[in-house]
Amino acid sequence: RNELPQNLKMRTTLAPATLPDTCGEQIARIDAIWSECYQRHGGRWLFGEFGIADIMYIPVALRFVSYNIEVSDDARRFIEAACADPAVQAWIAAAKEEKEALAFIDELIPESNSPLTLG
Repeated sequence: RNELPQNLKMRTTLAPATLPDTCGEQIARIDAIWSECYQRHGGRWLFGEFGIADIMYIPVALRFVSYNIEVSDDARRFIEAACADPAVQAWIAAAKEEKEALAFIDELIPESNSPLTLG
């Protein structure tokens, strides 16, 4: 969340080397989870049929789209299912119509320099 803030309007490519090691490790862990789910359960969604795990991970999938994060074929399968869902498409369309912008998100300003940092 810190390195890849939610931004449904943005499309950019982040080189893996520019991300902190912990972020890369989290991406790899998520990829492995999604891959294992597909290998065990098949189907369109992580556990075969649409469920709470999909709802929880769709925002992550959309971050991977926004920042063009490379993932395995199984993880790409989940991202494609998420992006094809009508409710997700409506969410993305609404985001594209949003007029407000937060510069610190659009410019990927580190969390420590964000106006939202408490302290």
